[in-house]
Amino acid sequence: MAIALAGLAACVCGVAQASTPVRALSDDLAFTDSRPGERADAFREARRAGARVVRITLDWSLVAPGGGAKPAGFDAADPGDPAYRWGYVEDAVRDAARRRLRVVLVVVRAPAWARQAGRPEPAELEAFVRAAARRFSGFYPDPKSAGDGLTGEGRSLPAVRLWQVWERANLLSGGAGHYRRMLASSATALTRVDAGNQVVAGGTTGRGAVAFWRALRGARFDIAAHSGVSSLGRVSRAVRKPLWLTEVARDTMRPGGASLAGQARYLATALYAADRAGAELFSWRGLQDRTTHLPNFPTVASGLFRNVTNRISRDPAKPARTAFRFPFLVQGRQAWGIAPRGRAVVTIERRSRGSWRAVGSVRASRSGEFSGGLPPGSGRYRARLGRARSLAWRR
Repeated sequence: MAIALAGLAACVCGVAQASTPVRALSDDLAFTDSRPGERADAFREARRAGARVVRITLDWSLVAPGGGAKPAGFDAADPGDPAYRWGYVEDAVRDAARRRLRVVLVVVRAPAWARQAGRPEPAELEAFVRAAARRFSGFYPDPKSAGDGLTGEGRSLPAVRLWQVWERANLLSGGAGHYRRMLASSATALTRVDAGNQVVAGGTTGRGAVAFWRALRGARFDIAAHSGVSSLGRVSRAVRKPLWLTEVARDTMRPGGASLAGQARYLATALYAADRAGAELFSWRGLQDRTTHLPNFPTVASGLFRNVTNRISRDPAKPARTAFRFPFLVQGRQAWGIAPRGRAVVTIERRSRGSWRAVGSVRASRSGEFSGGLPPGSGRYRARLGRARSLAWRR
């Protein structure tokens, strides 16, 4: 007989108040692909893999005019100023919305004219963020859907409510003091456009992350973000705000990278660590492996898909894709995972005499999360829900 496992109550009501991490993906090469079909396929596969949020880079230096001096007559706060080039961002946001994926726009890289002593100028950042927030307010006319002007109105660009101000903020010149001013100017711009806009801070990394967050106490932001698993527990205690774990990755494409199985195991372990730390969002870096020589668009070597044909609809998935969609692991005598569907009964199986046999079952929470004790016995375990099966985990 199957031994019943104790369920773990959990609830996801959206990104802002989740107790089970909402899964997200970031991949600028896939999500901003110039081929419309490939870009649409990338968002479709992200949704199928279990992502509900996508992070897209809003490169200030690409969208705004370049050069060492601010162009004469350029109104940086006007989203319709002809010097702005929003196209690649609009395409990505539009396609993400069609797949019911929430978008986080990650503002990075100030143009030369908007920097002072190598640092982003807060006043210029405020103008740019205000223009972007107005562009993606949900009310700005979509340039690709203007209507006929007579019988049909055009659509508006989709709304974006989640805005991350920089990555690896603790490595910025000027330290926490300057970044505090960047957050304040961004928050001012965003809330003036819509009170529902949220500021995501940080994307911190390295040993100095904890001290950086302590120095930011009282700063204007809604959500903290930390890149990678290192120091996650200490960061979660220091931020005193909702926490995201972002830019988690394990390369397989480069020399010395992880094996495919090792990458999948790392992904499941990192997601479990995010859950234990109370992170509300877990973002993996890489949907599909791709090599690039484009400036500001780094090579992706930690994708959930290999790249054989450069078409994600035809390319094989890695084991990490299963680990992302149906994470499962065993810690001692405890099993933990997130099922592809909430409030369903998950069967725990053990490999025995060449076949998989049920040893327990547990009802997943609304968010899909489940956990419980395992019966005695070593071996390989996995979780099953209908035709969906997790990767096996050895105990």
